[in-house]
Amino acid sequence: MSASTPGETAQQEATVTGQTSVSAGRREVDIRALKQSVVIRFGSSSLLRKVVAAEPDYLPAEELVGKIGTWLEILREETP
Repeated sequence: MSASTPGETAQQEATVTGQTSVSAGRREVDIRALKQSVVIRFGSSSLLRKVVAAEPDYLPAEELVGKIGTWLEILREETP
């Protein structure tokens, strides 16, 4: 059994808890719960559902922040 560095241990713990993982200095956010929620709440014809479901399960935090604005705009268009 090999010893883990503090960074590797933190990455493993974060991945297990489903919150964030740290990879080569980048923080990634687990959006699986968001994807599942959108799939449950929106019909199969929903553009928001299609766009969010197509995303990878983990996104770099900076990329996620950029996408949220787009997703909110789509949500505004889809809701009366």
